[in-house]
Amino acid sequence: TTYDVSNNVPETATYPSIKGNVRAMQQNLISSAAKGDTLKIYNEEFSDPKSLDLLTSAIGRGVNVQVTMTAASPPTPTRGSPSWDGELKIAKAGGVVHLFTNTASALYIHAKAIILVPAGSTNATAAYSGSTNLAAASMNFNRELGVNFNLNTGDEAAINALNNTFNTDWSQVTNVTVWDSTAQPLPPVVPARQQVPDPNLQPGALGDTPPAACGSVAGSQKPKN
Repeated sequence: TTYDVSNNVPETATYPSIKGNVRAMQQNLISSAAKGDTLKIYNEEFSDPKSLDLLTSAIGRGVNVQVTMTAASPPTPTRGSPSWDGELKIAKAGGVVHLFTNTASALYIHAKAIILVPAGSTNATAAYSGSTNLAAASMNFNRELGVNFNLNTGDEAAINALNNTFNTDWSQVTNVTVWDSTAQPLPPVVPARQQVPDPNLQPGALGDTPPAACGSVAGSQKPKN
């Protein structure tokens, strides 16, 4: 059986015979985060409106949201792209976004996970991990796999592995600017040695336009010693 979804946008189109539960799994985890808790997000795509709304709502109630991804095209985080709209929305809401440079020599983030760390702790207590991108097509159309992890069901080792790996990747990026491509011209391409600008430089020091004000930053991989 086929379904004609040509008149529906991905966020609203559904397949009547498929009853997926990935939205509920992720929504329940995000919604369970309280003020002072931290949600750590791994993903390859970051565009699903309902998921972004859940995360901005979480930020609004005092949840710390951290996102680690690989920068979409263009490949350097010092240039803007319309495909960064989701990351920019989270940044402007007060979340923190770290982006690895999209080059062959840098780590590529393909993981998809949501990790919950309670306020005042460094240890995660729950997590979701699977194949689902935070994109409408993945949420609504695809056959995906995902698993919920919880301390109450004996998943401590898996949760610790997810949390520790995220923390390692999070620490491998340094701060640069998220560019709002809808609000200003794209800055010019800069040499690789300047891809992580000095945060103390004044706007225009690299010959580009001032960055959009937002509540967070992106990053590129730290230089290797």
